Amino acid sequence: MSDSPHYIVFTDLDATLLDHETYSHSAAQPAIDYLIREEIPLVFVTSKTQPEAVKLQEKMGLCAPFIVENGGAIFIPRCCSRFYGADHEADYEVITLGAAYDACTNLLDSLKSRFRLRGFSHMHHDEVAERTGLHTEGAVMAKTRYCSEPFIMEDESLFDELVATVSAEGFTVTKGGRFYHLIGRNQSKGSAVQALLERAEASTGIHFSSIALGDSENDFSMLQSVDIPVLIPKHDGSYAAINLPNLIKAPYPGPRGWNAVLQELFGVA
Repeated sequence: MSDSPHYIVFTDLDATLLDHETYSHSAAQPAIDYLIREEIPLVFVTSKTQPEAVKLQEKMGLCAPFIVENGGAIFIPRCCSRFYGADHEADYEVITLGAAYDACTNLLDSLKSRFRLRGFSHMHHDEVAERTGLHTEGAVMAKTRYCSEPFIMEDESLFDELVATVSAEGFTVTKGGRFYHLIGRNQSKGSAVQALLERAEASTGIHFSSIALGDSENDFSMLQSVDIPVLIPKHDGSYAAINLPNLIKAPYPGPRGWNAVLQELFGVA
């Protein structure tokens, strides 16, 4: 694989590139360093928000497009000159694919009593910090949303009814590692990955081979959309019920498994 430089790596964050308990990416540092040296874009595809993604990019020394809120929006930073096509006065070009945040919260508000739901908009940042394990600053960033609403559901027996109800309003529900997420019906990690790949190839004239790594059912559409899908085991060692042709199953959970697979794929120690 190392013979060709034209790769893009897409990755989920929580429990994939970031450790489930500590949120550390340190075990993946060797593979991250390789991608940086080889100028292979490492694209976050996450339920996290734009401020959270930017902070993580800064921490890891990355400059690449990123996809936030389960495919709701693609942010292309000005430093990505190969992909950037907007007004160069702006810091980011933003491609919006999801529903507006106000529309998400208004719908959740109308259903919270009937389905016993609590969204991030109903929680103080201290509660978000407690439920996520984030520090207060991280919880504030997690509440700074663009086009999706995470929530908890006290009675999961009502899940199917909830999905049918929001579908009639043009929305759907996806399940992440810690929360459910209310998103636009046509919004997914996979559709955002496809949109960014099309944009990258159109703007560069290069065909990119794509790799994606994820750990949960929420990542299925992303894994389905790439050439090389990689399934990371959950923190308890089990695998999500995802079956795809050429699916690679990482040997370890979290960033350790992430690192092992990419090092093997690219033939680096």
